[in-house]
Amino acid sequence: MKQIKVKVVDWWDDSFDNNFIIKKLRKRFQVIESEDPDYIIYSVFGYRHLDYDCIRILFIGENISPDFNICDYAIGMNHIKFDDRYIYYPLFFMYEKDLNRALEKHKINNISHKTKFCNYIFSNTKSSKIRGDFFDFLNKYKKVDSAGKDRNNINKILPMEEDAKYNFMKNYKFSIAFENSSTNGYCTEKIIQAFAAGTIPIYWGDKHHPIGGGINKKSFININDYDDFGDALESIKILDNNDEKYLKMLQEKVFIDDYIEEKNKEFDNFIDNIFNQKIDKAFRRKNDSWYKIYNKNYTKAFKILRNIKKLNISNIKKIFKK
Repeated sequence: MKQIKVKVVDWWDDSFDNNFIIKKLRKRFQVIESEDPDYIIYSVFGYRHLDYDCIRILFIGENISPDFNICDYAIGMNHIKFDDRYIYYPLFFMYEKDLNRALEKHKINNISHKTKFCNYIFSNTKSSKIRGDFFDFLNKYKKVDSAGKDRNNINKILPMEEDAKYNFMKNYKFSIAFENSSTNGYCTEKIIQAFAAGTIPIYWGDKHHPIGGGINKKSFININDYDDFGDALESIKILDNNDEKYLKMLQEKVFIDDYIEEKNKEFDNFIDNIFNQKIDKAFRRKNDSWYKIYNKNYTKAFKILRNIKKLNISNIKKIFKK
């Protein structure tokens, strides 16, 4: 197996061995964690990647577009094409346990354990007004149990780990699975975790390509398909009061065709292309002098911003004057 020297920085979790990209790489390469790496794998939670002038691979788990002047390659949630430098790969692929559970969801044949109506598990209280508005609206029909920090009404905060959420959600009929925003391509773990627990997701997010376009539209309630909350509620009521219709929707497969297999194959090919090239051939952002100038100035600017708290007023004035 080819040996590759890699560093992971600016990630929400500092664990190298548990990083899902590292796990995938280890199936194909001998991966060495190095302080002098040939490849940096980074996300959007810091600027340490600017300290490494090697091949930069950006993974975007948020609703952010990549800057290809800074990264050589990007893995994100915009439906864009850019030669061999970008791949669309929704965030939920990181949640392997939940994804595997969701793939088996359609085999449920008994709903006697579904004794509770609907759950709502969100910690971010400011990111999505429509999400909170829908909770308030649906809660007037029947109580919706909120286990996160936002609108909590069960007197405890649920841990956000996969197993904790699964065990809490599995006895519910429905889950509110709204994204933080509605943007073309943006799809996180929320709807997959609802499927994984054997609930019917009430989803709001990307209007055009829910779950990257690979989801079975018969398996969930898409708020974007309705004129208003009232129309959506009528569909929810029908399912809530008719076990046969509820079970029929619950037994729909989550994904169409071979979507998961195809996306994983695309991802493997994307990774193979990067790491099987000679290192000097794998660079993409240094094609000409303009890139070098841009990268140099960008790096300087963000290093200043990163350390701005350490600067006194006099130094800040000098920087802006320069």
